[in-house]
Amino acid sequence: MDREQKHLRQSTVSAFFAKVPKTSAGDIVVNVAESSSAVACDRSTENEHSDDSDSGMPTTPIVSSIYDVGLYLNVPSNDIDNGLKLRLITDPWHPEPTFTFPAEGPRRLRFQMQWLRQNPWLVYSSHVGGALCKYCVLFAQEHEAGQGEGGKGSHQGLGAFVSKLFVKWTTAKEYFKRHSDTEYHKTCVSLAEHFAGVTKDSCANIVLSLDSSLRKHADDNRRRLESLIETIIFCGRQEIALRGPADAGRLELTEKKVNDGNFRTLLRLRMRCGDVALKRPSQASQA
Repeated sequence: MDREQKHLRQSTVSAFFAKVPKTSAGDIVVNVAESSSAVACDRSTENEHSDDSDSGMPTTPIVSSIYDVGLYLNVPSNDIDNGLKLRLITDPWHPEPTFTFPAEGPRRLRFQMQWLRQNPWLVYSSHVGGALCKYCVLFAQEHEAGQGEGGKGSHQGLGAFVSKLFVKWTTAKEYFKRHSDTEYHKTCVSLAEHFAGVTKDSCANIVLSLDSSLRKHADDNRRRLESLIETIIFCGRQEIALRGPADAGRLELTEKKVNDGNFRTLLRLRMRCGDVALKRPSQASQA
């Protein structure tokens, strides 16, 4: 009987590590086994380790939520869906109050839940087992000015909180302050706020906001398109054919000697009656 139960437990563990196909955007299961070696490598450079056999901590890997920021560590920002990125900025995965953080270092210190409330940019990732900056993970690569460098004037490389996890809990508050004061972090926060605003349609596109002439050009094209569509609808309702024997080329204000079609004639009539949106490109082409 014991042998059968042992075999059942082994089968369950094997099934846990098996790759599961992605069924939907909300049901992504992370294969922790594939990334465990890379995470262990990063953790070895952050702090010293001691034997966890007596710590009482479970050794079973945690299946991460799709909204765990650690899943997107070193992933280019453009490769992440905008809707998912917005969720990672505004409502990423957070550990439950009953979550037991793993002990780190010789002093067996753990991540403190209160740090999340004190630092809005801070997140804890169960996938990598450490602290990260949600803004810098998603936007630092986009802002990078050189290999491993942050914003202009910054002498701090993109390391802890950005391209790898942070687990030095002994000096955590000092590092939190140091990171939040870096120029690239402040820039990433601005980029994230603007991205969230644009994605939520609460502010204009940054290109249009900075270039008023481009915005005006876009508005003119929109009004011109409205005039064209209204004319087509009018012809359809009145059962008027659109085309003529010579309906190609530039649309000019002066009448042509040959018939260039009902559609172009009606557009010319609109321009004579004061349709500025249609008249402006016609005058420009004649000039």
